[in-house]
Amino acid sequence: MDNLILDREKLRQLRREGGLLLKQRRELLGMSQKQIAERVGLAAYTIVDQLEHGVGRIEPHQYLQWAEVLELPLRRLVAEVLRHIDPFAHELFVPKELNAYC
Repeated sequence: MDNLILDREKLRQLRREGGLLLKQRRELLGMSQKQIAERVGLAAYTIVDQLEHGVGRIEPHQYLQWAEVLELPLRRLVAEVLRHIDPFAHELFVPKELNAYC
């Protein structure tokens, strides 16, 4: 766990990496940012753009909608969110066998 002491730049980098994964998944599914936003129930597609650039985060009350739209198991989505937003919580709470998917 000692290796989880991260500076702000490392955390920003993790968020950017998470955003890139989100973008890649969206593109794999052949959806636009606007389509994702509509299906998740967001007010503006610019929120998806921000997430894809590592700004902001998926809110916990929206995990289920995002998992359904991205066609991912809920546990995998939450594990990915934690890995890129809160690596300490990820290390503590995500089972090791689920890390194989991350």
